[in-house]
Amino acid sequence: MKQEIIFKKKSYETIYAEDYIKKKTKNYYSCNFNNDLNYFYTFDGHPNEKGYENLFKCVEKVLTKEIN
Repeated sequence: MKQEIIFKKKSYETIYAEDYIKKKTKNYYSCNFNNDLNYFYTFDGHPNEKGYENLFKCVEKVLTKEIN
């Protein structure tokens, strides 16, 4: 999340979600935005086109590894 990059601290929601997922499965993967604010829109903090492309590549890499 953009705010996590700015403040260099995970949000409560992120910590809670990660803990919940880790308790449910050992298959846990993490995709990030390389701490690059250029992957986000300045006006609302959502990922922009480059951000979603980065996320897609990360998910694609995980899935390719798991399938093969």
